[in-house]
Amino acid sequence: MTLWLFSPARAADLTLPLTADNSISAYPSEQSDNMGAAPRLKMKGIENIIIFNFDADQLRNQLVTRATLRIKGTAKNMMVRKVGLSTIATDWSEGRQANEAKAAQGDSCF
Repeated sequence: MTLWLFSPARAADLTLPLTADNSISAYPSEQSDNMGAAPRLKMKGIENIIIFNFDADQLRNQLVTRATLRIKGTAKNMMVRKVGLSTIATDWSEGRQANEAKAAQGDSCF
C-alpha cells in the first residue's frame, strides 16, 4: 500500500512506503486481538480501525497541498463508503500475529 502525495515543490509525485499497518477491533471479544502480520486488513464497519504508518522522511521541509490514499479491496463488490483520518500521538508496534490471536506485549490492539 502506498500513500501518494502531490507537492508543488516537486515536478514528480511522491510515493511514501508503508512501514506498518494493522486492523484494530473495537468489538468486545476482539479488543485484545492483533493482526499486524496478516497479509490483508479486516474492514468491518465502525468496529475496526485501520492504522497505517508511512516513512515520511521525504516530506521533510516540503509543503504538501494534497494527498491521496489508495486502497484496494480484495472482493470486487467491496465498497469503502466512509473514511476518517487522524494521527496516533505515540509510537506503536504493528504486531506479529497473522490471524485473530491475542496481541503480544507491546503489539497494537484496542
